[in-house]
Amino acid sequence: MYNRFMTKYNTLKPFIIFSISLLMLWFHWSYSLGWLMGWIILLIIRKARLFFYESIIDVHRKNTGIYILYFVFIFLILWVPPLISFMVPHLINPYTLIVTYFIDRFEMYILRIFFKVDE
Repeated sequence: MYNRFMTKYNTLKPFIIFSISLLMLWFHWSYSLGWLMGWIILLIIRKARLFFYESIIDVHRKNTGIYILYFVFIFLILWVPPLISFMVPHLINPYTLIVTYFIDRFEMYILRIFFKVDE
């Protein structure tokens, strides 16, 4: 049941995100840009984690440099965009960018509560 639900959900999620972005355009375009930028950052993090986790968890190669690079990468990609958006709030709304981070964490929390994750 989990896999079937997640397949449908992952198919609909980009459409939901884009629809909310279009709705935010009605208020101000910086809201929409912050919203889309936040989700793009989270997508980059998800893709990068697959690469880093394979390298970090490899039992035969313990590479501390990749481990440190992973933390620096995550720190930079999570904190630099909000700092930039607070410097230029008329271009990228910082609050919608940060709200995407919270929504993503909340979504992960709720999905893990209600659905058993097959690992």
